[in-house]
Amino acid sequence: MANRTISLDEKEKALLIDALYSTEMSSSSKKLVDKLDRAFKPRAPRYGKSKGAGFQIWIAEKLSVMLGFTFDNTDDDASIATRSMGMSGNDIILRGSAKASFPFDIEAKNVESLSVPATIEQAKANTGKDRKWLIAWKNKKFDEPVVIMSWSSFEYLWRRSS
Repeated sequence: MANRTISLDEKEKALLIDALYSTEMSSSSKKLVDKLDRAFKPRAPRYGKSKGAGFQIWIAEKLSVMLGFTFDNTDDDASIATRSMGMSGNDIILRGSAKASFPFDIEAKNVESLSVPATIEQAKANTGKDRKWLIAWKNKKFDEPVVIMSWSSFEYLWRRSS
């Protein structure tokens, strides 16, 4: 069966939930109504930002272990830090030797749907001179985050590992 998307305004959503709750339901029907009820409740705008911030911290911690440099968001001199949500620039801040040893500027995305062309443009715009862009994308359908990079960056990594 094909999935279809329907759009309901707030009044229609409320009417649907009321109609479903007013009928006798089996336990599986009750679960479906509860799922719809949760889906219709608006999420606070901060929800998406905290998801993104958590993913940035995860990346920074991984880089800290990989590169052997400190990650500390409270220290302005730490080798690795994360950018506050809503601020322009690289999501992961690398300083000094950490920046010299890792040639990528990272754009982190923790979203279910991603506009790849727009995200690549954003990553390119935030990439410094003589650096390469890299997108880290986390999606709940994936077993682990994935990385999107240009072919020239892939070749660069291949040459370094050979």
